[in-house]
Amino acid sequence: MAQTPTSLITAEEFAAMPETENGEREELVAGEIVRMPPPGNRHGEIVLNIGSILRAHVRANGLGRVMAEAGFLLSDDPATVRAPDSAFLAAPKTFPESGYYRGSPDLAVEVLSPSQTVADMLAKAEEYFAAGGKEVWVIDPDHHVLYRCTASGAKPELLTDRDVLCTPLFEGLEIKLAEIFE
Repeated sequence: MAQTPTSLITAEEFAAMPETENGEREELVAGEIVRMPPPGNRHGEIVLNIGSILRAHVRANGLGRVMAEAGFLLSDDPATVRAPDSAFLAAPKTFPESGYYRGSPDLAVEVLSPSQTVADMLAKAEEYFAAGGKEVWVIDPDHHVLYRCTASGAKPELLTDRDVLCTPLFEGLEIKLAEIFE
């Protein structure tokens, strides 16, 4: 018996779906829903630590907006909606009150969960870059490292919890990586 092909979901259909009952996170990848288990406590702490540092600097300098788990429509055909753990959108761009921002955030921050690999996240970084993103930070909480990827296509910069992160996206900001792993 022939199988019926699954119909692909649009970003609009995805946005209209109810939230999952068991707390699973979802993203839309090439028109198909990808479910992820809820992140653990350590993941949440690191997301909050990095988001707090970024938000304080961005607000103090009027640079734009910092968000957590907001949806970004990276492509339409087929639809891909990603929700980085933290994201920065530079001013004067504005994030819509409903629906998804069309394009990539300037910075997407992804914290690895046990079910993900660094290779998975580096592949996801390419999706952000194809949609106009400038940087992606992949944080590995188990090894206390951060991979700083840029749209230039250069090899990711590997930083440890002994390093200080500086980036042209946030002039004057120096992030002591040990602080995000506290």
